[in-house]
Amino acid sequence: MRARIIIGVLACSVLSGFAQAESAWTMLESGIKKFRSGDIPEADRMLSAALRMEGKCLDAHYYLGLIAEQKRKLRTAAEHYGKIEEKFSTYPMAQERLGQMARDAGRLDDALKHYQVFADKRPGARAWMLVGAVQIEMKKYKEAEVNLAKAAERTKGNLDLVELQGRLYMETKRYGEALACYRTILEKIPSDSIVRFLVVQSLDKIGRTKEAKAELSVLLKRDPYNARALKMAIGYYADDPSQAAIVKEYKKRLQRLRTAPPRVRRVKGS
Repeated sequence: MRARIIIGVLACSVLSGFAQAESAWTMLESGIKKFRSGDIPEADRMLSAALRMEGKCLDAHYYLGLIAEQKRKLRTAAEHYGKIEEKFSTYPMAQERLGQMARDAGRLDDALKHYQVFADKRPGARAWMLVGAVQIEMKKYKEAEVNLAKAAERTKGNLDLVELQGRLYMETKRYGEALACYRTILEKIPSDSIVRFLVVQSLDKIGRTKEAKAELSVLLKRDPYNARALKMAIGYYADDPSQAAIVKEYKKRLQRLRTAPPRVRRVKGS
């Protein structure tokens, strides 16, 4: 744990006497332990005490920011992360949180800026995935592909990364490559309705309609009230008289969704 919070310890020590720094360190360490154990009120008290003892404790600001986010006090959280940025602009974890808050608020340029600092200082798979995800949202596809490749160099079998790559391929009309990504995910998580629908879409885009219909049938058995799948199936079979009964049934399901959505339940085998 000391390795993770060494930045804050150094900050606590600046311009402080040894006894005061040690006292702030003790409260900081105890507050982080309370946070990780889920005792948020006590963590808040201890971390705030560490800041009163030494206002340069960057890790105290970081964890107080996380606490504020949990309480949905986003302005307070941003203030804590902003204090870190003022004193140490490359503190990676604060940059990650600032990036996420900017992304949630729709400020993608700001999100990308913060995530890039995070990735530069902590260049792991997750960091490059965050950068790549925002670039996809911004339609910066070439840059996104480069950064997702950096992520791939640092992780194996990461299905979140595979899904991001699939999204990139879909948005750049590389449907065969997207299909391969979504197939990979389904091999591991066959109950994932969202990914199975993406498989259907990919197959449809490359003209493999028979396979798309087969996957659609599997999806609707697992998830009978999947609105997108129902609409797509109706589109497939609307002009086929032999499928009139099933089209009628699918339309009834859509109507039920509009008037009385069924409770979400666990799908068999999931």
